[in-house]
This record gives sequence, C-alpha cells and structure tokens, in this order.
Amino acid sequence: MRIPLLLFLILIVQSVTAQKTNVYKNDIGINMTTLLSEVIGLGDNDIVPNYNISYRRTFNKKAFRISAHAGLNKNSDFNNIDNSTISLEEKDFRLRLGFENHLYLSQKFLLIVGLDVLGMYQSSISVSTTGFENDIKTISAGAGPALRFEYKISDRISLMTESTLYFITGNENDKVTFLGQVQNDSNNSKYSLTTQIPSVLFINVHF
Repeated sequence: MRIPLLLFLILIVQSVTAQKTNVYKNDIGINMTTLLSEVIGLGDNDIVPNYNISYRRTFNKKAFRISAHAGLNKNSDFNNIDNSTISLEEKDFRLRLGFENHLYLSQKFLLIVGLDVLGMYQSSISVSTTGFENDIKTISAGAGPALRFEYKISDRISLMTESTLYFITGNENDKVTFLGQVQNDSNNSKYSLTTQIPSVLFINVHF
C-alpha cells in the first residue's frame, strides 16, 4: 500500500512543479547600463544609451519588438574671453521596430536573431548672449540585423544584451543666425554604418 501512495505523491509533486513553469508572451525591457555605470563604474557615463525601454510580444519562436529612447540635455557655459554665455539644448528621440527569431540554447540561455528598422530625430540649439544662434536638426532612418543574447533568471526576470549593425541615412539642416539675420542655412545628406557591441544591459520583466 505504501508504494502506490508514494507513486501518487510523486505524481502530485511533479504536477505542481510543472505548473510553476509559466510561459509569458510579453515583456518590458529597461536599459540598466547608465545605472550600472554610476553604481559600479561599468562603462562610460557619458555614453547615452541607444534605447532606454523596449516592449516585446512573443509568438512561439518568433517575436515583435518596439524600442524607444527620449533624451533631453540643457546646459550653459560662461566664456571669460568675451564675457558671453552660451546656452545649449539637445533633444534625441528614437523609435525602433524589430522582428525576431528565437533559438533556445538551453532552459536558461536564448539566442535572438532579428532585423530592425528605426527612425531618429535629433536637434541641437546653441544660443549666445552675443547674438549668435546655431540650430541643427537631423532626421534619420535606417535598418539592419540585430543579435541578442538573453539569460533567464526566473520565469519573470531575464537579462539581455545586444549587438547591432545599422545602415542609416538622413538629412541635416544647419542654420546660423546673428541678431535675427540668417548667416547660413544648409541642408546636408548623411550616410553612416553604425555598429553596437554587446555593451548594454537590459533587465526584462515578463508578464
């Protein structure tokens, strides 16, 4: 009688354990690189993270990802040579869409291969008390492959890093004025091939 009872208890324990393993289809990723740089000195504090938040929807071994970044920087400097003050305001907005294939290396490790498309708007306005103003605006778009590596801490939490290769094209408008009069107004096309090594760290919350 003891053996059937023992087998019954083993089956119950296995059933409960299996129920604890959940598969979640959504996750929110938060870029922790800047925080780690300030806390433990990892990386360069002056580097602005490419994207500071992302959302992913998983369909079996494929997924759709949307990432965003918003940056704003304001500062002013005093020039002792001509006793002028220069104020600088910088804005950086980025949006990225990605389509991914998931390759499960083990229960803990996931290799992600994908293709991203992205758009960016950046502006830099510097104003001097001498009357000069320089306004630079850049609108860009690009695409390229992405390789991501994810480590699963639990069903709810995972860590992820990424490496990307993007071809980006855009237009830059550079306008200089003095006392309200336009001194220079130029438009330039820009092309670049940018790479991102696995130096960023995301913490993902699954739900």
